[in-house]
Amino acid sequence: MTQIELKSSKFQNGFGFAVLACICIVITAAYWHAQNLGGGDLWRYDEFYTHDRTLGFAAFQDWFTVYSLGKPSLEKPPLQYWMSAGLIQAGLTDLIALRIPSLIFAAGAMIATAALAYVMFPRQVWLMPISVLLLSTSDQFWQYSTSAMLDAGAVFFVTLGVLSLFLSLKNPRYWPTFPITVFLAGLQKGPTPLGFLLIALIGVALTSRFHGDKLRDIARNRRFQYSVLAAFFLGFIWQIFQHAKYWGQDRLSGSIEGEMINRFIPENLEFVSRTISGFDTLILYDEPVIRLAGLAGLLMIPFIYRTSAYFAMSSIAVLFVLIMILAQDSVYDRYTLTILPLLCVGAAWLIFYICRRPVIGCVAAVLVVVALGGPLRPVEVLAQSKSRDYGMPIAEILGQLNDSFESGETAIFCRIENRNFPRGAVHVHAPKAGPGQHIYLRSVDSLTRDMRKYKGGRIRGLCLKSEIDLLSPHFEGVTTEPVGGGFHIWTASRYRQAISE
Repeated sequence: MTQIELKSSKFQNGFGFAVLACICIVITAAYWHAQNLGGGDLWRYDEFYTHDRTLGFAAFQDWFTVYSLGKPSLEKPPLQYWMSAGLIQAGLTDLIALRIPSLIFAAGAMIATAALAYVMFPRQVWLMPISVLLLSTSDQFWQYSTSAMLDAGAVFFVTLGVLSLFLSLKNPRYWPTFPITVFLAGLQKGPTPLGFLLIALIGVALTSRFHGDKLRDIARNRRFQYSVLAAFFLGFIWQIFQHAKYWGQDRLSGSIEGEMINRFIPENLEFVSRTISGFDTLILYDEPVIRLAGLAGLLMIPFIYRTSAYFAMSSIAVLFVLIMILAQDSVYDRYTLTILPLLCVGAAWLIFYICRRPVIGCVAAVLVVVALGGPLRPVEVLAQSKSRDYGMPIAEILGQLNDSFESGETAIFCRIENRNFPRGAVHVHAPKAGPGQHIYLRSVDSLTRDMRKYKGGRIRGLCLKSEIDLLSPHFEGVTTEPVGGGFHIWTASRYRQAISE
């Protein structure tokens, strides 16, 4: 038993108080960030896809297929879409129904963080509320926890997966819990815990000289073997079901490879020149204190406790960072949220390790949290404070286009001045414009390439007046009608290039 464990054993009787502190933090933080959850509007591009896919179940009377832009899709699994669709049918407004699941998952992620801290350091019970407190100071965590994105749910289920991995490496009898976490993660966004299992095993194999455990001994365990096989099947069961449902039909869009594998394969090996910028933008995300402390703590922990489970946790963090940096052209900073709970546990442990006394560690951690702005984040960073700048509700603008749209017309939208309309929003609010096959114009220079899908006939578009002025020389019979927010509905008899061809 290490010195810090001996000192912290005095606080064993404080387990109940530590759990109570966790509950208070979770309830207070969730309540604070739930205020005005129906404010603002959808903002991030993928939130409009969430809206479209959520409405698809009722629109097509099919709850066993995710429809994206009117077509069956494998791009994302259904769990959060099911939840939001159920809330809409229960009478909630679309905006609240789209955001509530993320907030529920955020509360679950905080609880899972506390559980992870406890199983990793059962003699240091006050690491539980401190880890939760550190997590609650993350602006990025709350940005996505109050949005219609899928990331809060991914954080929750991946943290459960990491928790299961740690328990199972400590005691193989817990391996049957792992497929359950993979199954839930696979229904939410993707079976990420499977990837973390691979990373953890690589870490265990590379560090066996420090802890004595052999990878072959883990692999020979029957519980491990059966659980991994079950995890692979359950993690991809939704995709398997969809392929079986649409067998022989060319209807499914998206793929497992594109959504879950290819984007994490490095596109080049210019590692040295990319490391600093990638680490800063993808890993730290303007929140360097806790994330750097978490990485430092996770690097130190295994060399103090010297068991394979701790080396696995360190490997998950380090190799995840390396993969993110190498693949940075295809990944997003929000993916780092999946290891943020683990980093918060590492940061909490580091504070306690430096301070030595749990009481001093708690005080120091609270001071750090206060210095970082506290757990109750300002409303300006939350999703309900944001909306896209259209000058008026996007539904009203697109609704006017939908009312004016006539059969046989080709729908065109402009992205020249970066005030574009997301495809998901168009499909929800202007369904007459087509099932996601409308044309987006990025610039005059790319006009020929952008118009390659044009099959001839009348055109109806929605662009800013300045964009129409740039485009009108390339179209015949242009007429315009203002609809608000600086946007105009414009029509043209045809595209001039098509005439010349």
